[in-house]
Amino acid sequence: MGLLEDFLVGTRNQYIDSILGVKYGKFAAWSFLMGWCIVLAGTAAFITINIGPGAMGSGVPELMAYLNGVNYPKLISFQTFIVKTICVVLAITTNLFIGKEGPLAHIGANIGVLVIYYVPIKVFKYF
Repeated sequence: MGLLEDFLVGTRNQYIDSILGVKYGKFAAWSFLMGWCIVLAGTAAFITINIGPGAMGSGVPELMAYLNGVNYPKLISFQTFIVKTICVVLAITTNLFIGKEGPLAHIGANIGVLVIYYVPIKVFKYF
């Protein structure tokens, strides 16, 4: 996740520096930055709403509710894992004020369940 974030932020910064270096002005660089953020955040929202609605939210409160017996559909699935991973990277790249801790707890819970129930190792059948 960190490599993709670094790549996207570096690409954004290169474009902004090139816009400022060609003397288009600060308004053009600001407009590019706003467009970049709107496109990436909109993509993350679209993917979350249409493909993986179980990935909505921070992750920690949903996991606590799930572990306490609340029926939260599609909270733990491979589809939620993929959507959460991609959308967290896109949201952090757009400088949204979200932390990595809650989503990473949700991603870790998905990995744990997927490994225990879907990896064909005979030891896991006792859990």
